[in-house]
Amino acid sequence: MPEAVKDSVLSVAATRRRGKFRKHSALSPQQLAQTVEKTGEGTISIVFGRESDGLTDDEVAMCSQVVTIPTSDQFPSLNLSQAVQIITYTLFDTIKTYPVQANPVTQQRCEDAAQRASEALDGIGYFKLDQEKLWTFRFLRDVFVRSALTESEIQKMEKVFVKMARIKAHKDINGNA
Repeated sequence: MPEAVKDSVLSVAATRRRGKFRKHSALSPQQLAQTVEKTGEGTISIVFGRESDGLTDDEVAMCSQVVTIPTSDQFPSLNLSQAVQIITYTLFDTIKTYPVQANPVTQQRCEDAAQRASEALDGIGYFKLDQEKLWTFRFLRDVFVRSALTESEIQKMEKVFVKMARIKAHKDINGNA
């Protein structure tokens, strides 16, 4: 799956399940269509789970966003073909054909930027727990992907974190911390 989503400008996990290690927010199919419409050129991946047990926490974590189809509490789960039909029809019915001017970077580029940002934060002692670095990396990656940043915008984001770490290192060397 990492190979399948790495060149995506947006990756979305289709799931109804919530949990401690799942995303904190989910889009409806209509909100997903609006997000896709604004995203611009590039591959958009919508990941559906297996019919028997859906997506794992790790598979959801590899995606930058979650889409959930609102259902009845009495029948909360749809079969795979129903879920695919609802989401793809909503995309078809909503998305306009005119192009967006900005071209967002790929998910892999966002992952690289989030990794650099996390390393910069680690370098200034930002993390108190080991898991915080992974959680912050995933959070930053997801935000970067959902923002549909261009190459110049993602470079500016990286620069903020890298420069912050350099300023801290410079102050530490000169005893100004």
